[in-house]
Amino acid sequence: MKTNINEILLDCRELEAPEPIILINSNLSKLDEKSYIKMLHRIEPTPLLNMLKLNGYNYIIKNINSEFIIYIYNGKFKDISNYIKDL
Repeated sequence: MKTNINEILLDCRELEAPEPIILINSNLSKLDEKSYIKMLHRIEPTPLLNMLKLNGYNYIIKNINSEFIIYIYNGKFKDISNYIKDL
C-alpha cells in the first residue's frame, strides 16, 4: 500500500532573520502524520532547529553544495522520514 505524503516547500534562501522562523511557525500547524516541510536555506538555522526540538518537531538536514535542505515533521506522529521525497 502506497502512503501519500504531502510536502510543504518553503524557500528561505533569500529571506533575512527572523523571516524564516516566522514562515516556519506559520506552517507548523499544517503538519500532521502525512505531511512535512521541506525548507531551503543558505545557512544552517541553528536557532530554528533548537526551537523545533524544544517544541516536539523532528528534522533531517542535508547540505548540498553549501545550501541546506531541512525536512521538518511533527515528532508526535510516526517517523515519516522513510516517505520523504529526495531522502
